[in-house]
Amino acid sequence: MDIPSLQAHSVAEAHLYLMVTPCKLCGGGRTECVGSRSEASDEQLLLILQTRCEGCGFDSEFRFHLPESVSPASEDGGELSPARINPTAEPSRIIDVAQWLTLFRVISEAAAAEADAVESRYLGHEAAQCLEEGLKFYDEDNDLPPPEAMFHERSRQQLRDRPALFARPRLIGLRARLPTLTQMERRIQCTGHRRPRKWWKLW
Repeated sequence: MDIPSLQAHSVAEAHLYLMVTPCKLCGGGRTECVGSRSEASDEQLLLILQTRCEGCGFDSEFRFHLPESVSPASEDGGELSPARINPTAEPSRIIDVAQWLTLFRVISEAAAAEADAVESRYLGHEAAQCLEEGLKFYDEDNDLPPPEAMFHERSRQQLRDRPALFARPRLIGLRARLPTLTQMERRIQCTGHRRPRKWWKLW
């Protein structure tokens, strides 16, 4: 079966996509990455993630095209410097506004509950980026995201039911409470410790 490829800005964005994508078979289970490989393809890198539903056990596969400059990190290699989810100004093509806000909330909660100070800083850095990724979809002259910022019916229903949650001033206010990404990265680098675990194994 021909599996369509998705366009991601980084390995991190590909793994975050799995976190907000329910099982293709049962529709309710969380999709867990159980293996990965990469291939060179047409001046881009093809990242292939093998997944398994934690609910029903269904095995599946996702393919992501990454920029040529991206090099997937090994599964067992530690990180010394925090990675950027998307270093460009372009909004995500695979994760919509509602999903970025969900990731911001969940990763922020994980950071607050994390006992290891270094890991907590990494998680806080990732949470802040999720919020900034959501803001990339907004127009300067509109407080609500445009229709094309919602990729799924579930997201569109959330916007209809609770528009205040998506108000741009609210998101800007949340971001203003946090340090800048540069400040966060300096604090992480000053520790001199490698990250003890990969961020995509949060839950």
